[in-house]
Amino acid sequence: MLGDRSDYVYRHGRRIVDAQYLIMEVLKFPHRRLKFCSSNDIEIKNEVREGFLSILLLHCKRCKKDHPVCTEDPNSELMNVNLALVAGVVSLGLGLYQLNELCSALHIPAVSGANYNQYLDEIFEIYNNSLTDSEKSMQKSFQEKILQTSTPRKIIVTESDIETKKQNFLKRLEKTPEEIDNICKLTVNQRDDPLWYEERRKRLTASNFGRIYKLLDTTDRKTVVKDLLHSNFTGNVYTRYGNDNELKAIKDFEKILGQCVVSCGLFIHQDYPFLAASPDGLIGENAIVEVKCPYKAKDLSPEDAIKQKQIQYASFENGFLSLKRSDKYYYQVQGELFVTGREFCYFIVWTPFGLAYEKILKDEDCWNKMFPKLEDFYFQHLLPAILNEKSI
Repeated sequence: MLGDRSDYVYRHGRRIVDAQYLIMEVLKFPHRRLKFCSSNDIEIKNEVREGFLSILLLHCKRCKKDHPVCTEDPNSELMNVNLALVAGVVSLGLGLYQLNELCSALHIPAVSGANYNQYLDEIFEIYNNSLTDSEKSMQKSFQEKILQTSTPRKIIVTESDIETKKQNFLKRLEKTPEEIDNICKLTVNQRDDPLWYEERRKRLTASNFGRIYKLLDTTDRKTVVKDLLHSNFTGNVYTRYGNDNELKAIKDFEKILGQCVVSCGLFIHQDYPFLAASPDGLIGENAIVEVKCPYKAKDLSPEDAIKQKQIQYASFENGFLSLKRSDKYYYQVQGELFVTGREFCYFIVWTPFGLAYEKILKDEDCWNKMFPKLEDFYFQHLLPAILNEKSI
């Protein structure tokens, strides 16, 4: 049990415990003899948490003995509290954001996004291993996971269940302007925020619009869906370099433009809530910023890097940067503009030896060509896979 925290200090608040088990463990505290200790002398010294499960390090103030106690019986036949809670949340069609909102209201320490996904994987493995042959046959027929709850009774997913789940899921994707604004503010740290991952995972995001738009008819959509939902990519030298230098690029751009770039989180499209985008920043009410810090150009100016073909997604025309209209970054920019509802984007290319940018306007023709393919991919391929994961 690794715990969610490295310092293992007890955090005040509520916990979910097996009361009978915990009381018996406290009463069995192995006090040192001849110290005349009682349960009144016991206090919580430290805590190690993994999700909603805790190991409390109890300390006797009289005999100075320490004794670890789990908040539930680790040998119980019941599903542990982490898996039970996540299974319950997913069975309602909810996710990490709603679970942690509930934790906040109850004053219970929240679960991390990494742990939440780990529990989901464990649940699917347990449930799918428990299927009978007939259920496996039905699962293949419906191309849908059939999962068993913690009770003896089993749930079979039917076509009507799938349609109901689909409509409920799509309804929850819809957000009011206030909710969109709130999510944008809460996810301003983007990659460091579990909510950012949770909300964007349900949607197609602008960084993938170009990839989806340019898919060939012969490309296996299942491979693309798997990559979008289950990619193990955690970064490489190129992405780390870009992330490390993004703030420098923005600061340099602010000096050139004479305006402030405001950080932002995840935007969700008001009318098409299955689409989302995370620009690198906002300027005023009508502009967004998208920054590229290419690792291959780290020893060159942007113009020299383009001349030497270290940057291939842009060109220089009459001394000005021009993003190629067929490149995936152009589709990303247009996606960000339409999702955010803004009118133009400052597309910035930064290296330690210079900065170049292009002011790109919203392109209605591009969007009208791209949107139908995004919509088709989401509803025909990505959404069924998402619902399949959530079918508990």
